Amino acid sequence: MPVWTPGSYTVRDHAQYLYNLSLCQSDGNIDLERESTNKWSANLSDLDSIQINYTIEAKTLTVRTSFLDSDIASLNLASVIILVEGHRLSNYRINFLLPTDWTIASPLEGNTSFNADNYDQLIDSPIHAGVFHQYDFSVRNFDHKIVCIGDSPEGLPSTFIKDVKSICESACTIMSSDPPSGNNYLFVLYLMEYGYGGLEHDFASVLHFSWRDLLNQKKYKSLLQLIGHEYLHQWNIRRLRPMEYMKYNYDTPVITDSLWFAEGITSYLDLSITFISKINNLKDYLGDLSNEFNRYYNTQGRFIQSLASSSEEAWIKLYNQHNSSSKTQVSYYNLGCLLALALDISLLQRNYSIVNLLREMWVRYGLTNIGYKRSDIKSIVNEIDPMLSIELDSWLDLPSSIPFEKILSYVGITIKALKSNYPYTGILTEVKEGNILVKQVFTDSPANNACLVEEDEILFINGYRIREEKDINNILTINKDHKILCSRRGRLKEVNIKPLEYSTKKWYIELDPKSTDKQVELRNRWLKFGGLTI
Repeated sequence: MPVWTPGSYTVRDHAQYLYNLSLCQSDGNIDLERESTNKWSANLSDLDSIQINYTIEAKTLTVRTSFLDSDIASLNLASVIILVEGHRLSNYRINFLLPTDWTIASPLEGNTSFNADNYDQLIDSPIHAGVFHQYDFSVRNFDHKIVCIGDSPEGLPSTFIKDVKSICESACTIMSSDPPSGNNYLFVLYLMEYGYGGLEHDFASVLHFSWRDLLNQKKYKSLLQLIGHEYLHQWNIRRLRPMEYMKYNYDTPVITDSLWFAEGITSYLDLSITFISKINNLKDYLGDLSNEFNRYYNTQGRFIQSLASSSEEAWIKLYNQHNSSSKTQVSYYNLGCLLALALDISLLQRNYSIVNLLREMWVRYGLTNIGYKRSDIKSIVNEIDPMLSIELDSWLDLPSSIPFEKILSYVGITIKALKSNYPYTGILTEVKEGNILVKQVFTDSPANNACLVEEDEILFINGYRIREEKDINNILTINKDHKILCSRRGRLKEVNIKPLEYSTKKWYIELDPKSTDKQVELRNRWLKFGGLTI
């Protein structure tokens, strides 16, 4: 049984949801021996046909797992189908028994019975069944369809299909390529009360989105960016793969330092694709990039973990977040996106671009189906400028090494910090059962210097009872000592804290009104994405 789902780089141990496993041959049961948590073996007296029986508990509704109830079936087959050793390349046929009013959506051809050329194709083909709406459209004259499960109070936006088509067309333009999926691309969109996420496949994307957010124009655009992200993945990661993923090993984590390229560059382009498609304006686009900078500068882990390490450690860190994760980690989605921005501007100075780089990678290592390593990315950058290739290594291997302010200045953009009216303490709090608890303490902060720790319950500040989180900001002032009485593991403890500055409300980028003609010229070329926008 696979222990992980391709596209989601953490061990999920799908075998935990499997039970009643048995093996039959000639109407008799064969004893199974468990070799590990996800492997079984049996001794057969002959090679007559065998039957494997088991039950899957399908109760987790995510894009990476499987779920079944009386309304829908959402099956990621990596969590459902056992692999028989020696039969990875065999043909597979899968049959479904359905309620009479249900239909199935799958990138495989069929109605209730489907064929796959091999095991990899089978488990890369998500199965969704129930009662749903289907919408058809074309991209460069290739058939596409959207299956929408669930609905919203006002239905889908009137421009939804048009917008999705525009996003897909822009993705093809970015890649200078027809969709690799040809006439067989399926979007599955779950409209849920709460939820957000997506997972890419060779011929499909599965997307979760809150119907509440469809009513908000800004958040609706984030759905279009999510669609663009997963659609771009049919090039970048599904067919243009790091060498380590050319043949999946479903039994164990597979380490690569290239997830920044697969996810970071795709994240940069998904923010750009609504601008390229003229769904977002320049203000929106700069706002989206500002959100990425705000997230990055509020992550202390940027001083600890490199981008390459974030890629390699995804299996044990990014997908296993806890309260202190932002103190020691960066996201290869977030920092990868910002590296792509920095690399794009740096390449533009050499009359190249990130779009040119991705296209060249596609031609050399995607269409040829040979996979790539970091040295292959560097080789192309080295052809443009050997010094930039050396810089790229530093950006990937050294924490907090990308000179964002300097690079953005080349296109006349500045990074600014908006200060709040509240003192900086270096703590995040949360309310649990009416108690105000310290959720996180930042390194080298006033709270850290005061020896506050996570799970401390804040009771009094300067003798005043703290009932609401806003009381903390209202009472504390900068350049003054304050006494905090807290409860730590059930015992009272008093600490002294002295905030020295106001906290940063947010980081953002904006156009420099004093930009030179040279800066404006390069900025205009950046905003045209190699001529993709006008």
